[in-house]
Amino acid sequence: MLRTPTLLLTTLALGCSFELNNPTPQHDAGPGEIVCGEETECVLGQLATGQRHTCIVVGEDALCFGDNAHGQSRPELRDVIAAMGPVDQRVDSPGGLPSFSAGMAHTCATYWGYPICWGRADIVGGAPSPRLVSRSDGVWNGIQTGTLHQCWTQDTFDETHTPQRQVMCSGAWDGARFGVAAPEPVAIELPVAQHAWVGVVHVGGFRTCTGVFDPDEVREQTWCWGGVPPEGPWEDGAWREAPHPEPLADRGISALGATHACAIPFDGRDHESAVECWGENDHGELGVPPGEETPDARVRVPFELQTPSRVCVGGEVRVDDGIVSYGASHTCAVDQLGVVCWGSNDRGQSGAPPSEGALSPRRVEGPTQITALACGGAHTCATTLTNELWCWGANDHGQLGSPPSEPLAPHRVTLRW
Repeated sequence: MLRTPTLLLTTLALGCSFELNNPTPQHDAGPGEIVCGEETECVLGQLATGQRHTCIVVGEDALCFGDNAHGQSRPELRDVIAAMGPVDQRVDSPGGLPSFSAGMAHTCATYWGYPICWGRADIVGGAPSPRLVSRSDGVWNGIQTGTLHQCWTQDTFDETHTPQRQVMCSGAWDGARFGVAAPEPVAIELPVAQHAWVGVVHVGGFRTCTGVFDPDEVREQTWCWGGVPPEGPWEDGAWREAPHPEPLADRGISALGATHACAIPFDGRDHESAVECWGENDHGELGVPPGEETPDARVRVPFELQTPSRVCVGGEVRVDDGIVSYGASHTCAVDQLGVVCWGSNDRGQSGAPPSEGALSPRRVEGPTQITALACGGAHTCATTLTNELWCWGANDHGQLGSPPSEPLAPHRVTLRW
């Protein structure tokens, strides 16, 4: 059992009862349209982009659209493609770290501190959907989705009220073993000191990572497990990888994708930060042209970012008859001036016309004062301080909030109820 020094609020999350599907309030903002702006009560919250769908929190309600083949956008509908509309589930997180994340065919969030998921039944643990993915006592923090699984940290308290933290995973893949389903949450045993402090969980594709601080050695390591599965049929025991220290993430991880990761390390010498990435670079997703990266080393993105604050990585993962394949990847970062993207752009996911192909780091024209950023399979979305939602890239499943179409340039999305 792993411990954390932070005493989290537990009053609302422990021993409470609630109705899973609370009635969704209506927004009186005109005929079928939500109008959000600086002077309205409509506040845009967390943002999640899956492989081909998008969700955003409006107030405390989840508004989703796009691919709905498994109910990952609108579980109450049976349409393969769901138009923009509310999910019959409130989203908030008193007492724990709020989260909202979307995977290949499912979406997860927190409600009253509990992890809630909807979408493909074998990933979220069955039907009906939305549903709780864990019912045990404790405080859940930061549920994050991968291709076929979701992970989070869970805090429980002993008789001295000392918090104890574990990393938990569930889904069609148990978060550590390839080809082994885990409809019920599985605790991931990290081979670290019992008193080590576990941080936020990051999930990307089939890989999961978390930061662990050892107070005795006064150092923090990032431990990862899973990875890029080999091609071939899924067989129990055919692919396993135990948690291990990730040397390239020695200063933490800010965004984890299926085949690459990025961090925003703080440089204490000049009090500046920059984006650094590592992993595959077939499409320039590390910020430099393919072949110019140094293998097994971090790449400092060669762009003058103005104090970057967040970064996201995207890319498609396909699973057909047990064969895993990966699509083109892209990366975007937020700084004081807006959004900068690089990497694959075959469907405009990096903010330029698709005809321009893979991109070196380039500023996206349009959104500024960014409050949230999310990279999907081949699309990207951001919210602004003025309560605007901007999206660009692939729209073949309506993941940009409008009827399916060819890729779209960066534009403000009209929110409709």
